[in-house]
Amino acid sequence: MKPKLWIHIGTHKTGTTSIEAFLKTNRKALARQGIGLLTFPRDARRALRKHAEGNETAAKRLANTLEQLITKQSRACTSQLNTYILSWEGFCGNAIKGYNDAPLMANTLNLASKNSNLNPYIILYIRPQEEFISSYYSQTVKDGKTKSIQEFLHDLPSDSFNWLKLTETFERQFGADQVVVERYCRELFPGKNEILKNFCTHLSINIRGLTFPLSSINSAKNAGWSKSMIEIARRLNAQVSKDEQQTMKEIFNKLTPQIAKNDYAYFAADTTTLIRNSYFKSNQDLCAKRFPTQTSLFPSHDTNADHHSHRTSPEVLINNITGFNYKPNLDDTLELTLKLVKFIHERQYQSQPTPPRRQHPLRILERLHIKIKHTLTKVLRTNNSK
Repeated sequence: MKPKLWIHIGTHKTGTTSIEAFLKTNRKALARQGIGLLTFPRDARRALRKHAEGNETAAKRLANTLEQLITKQSRACTSQLNTYILSWEGFCGNAIKGYNDAPLMANTLNLASKNSNLNPYIILYIRPQEEFISSYYSQTVKDGKTKSIQEFLHDLPSDSFNWLKLTETFERQFGADQVVVERYCRELFPGKNEILKNFCTHLSINIRGLTFPLSSINSAKNAGWSKSMIEIARRLNAQVSKDEQQTMKEIFNKLTPQIAKNDYAYFAADTTTLIRNSYFKSNQDLCAKRFPTQTSLFPSHDTNADHHSHRTSPEVLINNITGFNYKPNLDDTLELTLKLVKFIHERQYQSQPTPPRRQHPLRILERLHIKIKHTLTKVLRTNNSK
């Protein structure tokens, strides 16, 4: 019998980092259950992104990578492995392209698993589109991008983030019975480890003896930033170096617990309704197909609301949303200004070793101090003029 290959493909912003960290922590315990964790190398990810044209060449490259990973994993284990796990959110496609390149990735994965003589299964997590778009956009800013939310939405292809379309793409390649779809939302995963237990259930992993985190994994790395923090970081990204961006990111992550967590979403209630309505038909079709006992794909979506008055295609939605005007809250921005200045002032008097391959942190902080004050002045001036 062919070994199983579970391919966790994301999507982005659905707990992938936590799942991967959990799997790495329990690598030895999983091996005792006959499960091998395949760590997809960074250079292989870059190559697959570049060559994922869905043809035999890309598939053979991936198959060779899988074979090398499996051989390496098998040598390191004393027990016989009958299941492998490969996790990377990039397997579902490029989120910047709205996952419109998913067919290329799905085809490449299917051909590669056949060439590797493995029996592939796909596990896919999805979250409400209004949450997904807001969270993913914020992540692009954290990663150094400078696009406004309007520019980000405007550049998305039509029919982006259509979960029905994405699911059917992988079903065509692997078969519906070998594709698991799960919903990622607060109502279904209220506890910090619920997503990890859900993942283990789908993969038939015995959780007895496994180590679960005492707190959120990589909480600092993936800390949520307020709208004002995102807007200030976006403006600063165009002015600061990579080293300065990294320092700014560290500062913002440390400040996050101190900032009032009253509003991390970019969209107001009317815009949220517009987004939900635009995906209503495709989400309901996916719900009927995958969760027939439920009335809506996501528990937070009220099926009794009027979904006809504003129902539009995602393409029309994007055109509508790009006209909305985001205005940072003045009080939040002032609060953040004071905390940033205080944080940098205190840190300048601390003795710190110079990080490897980075400039001296004090010089970075001095430049950041000036640039933050300059950028915040612009933000506040723009805010007051509206």
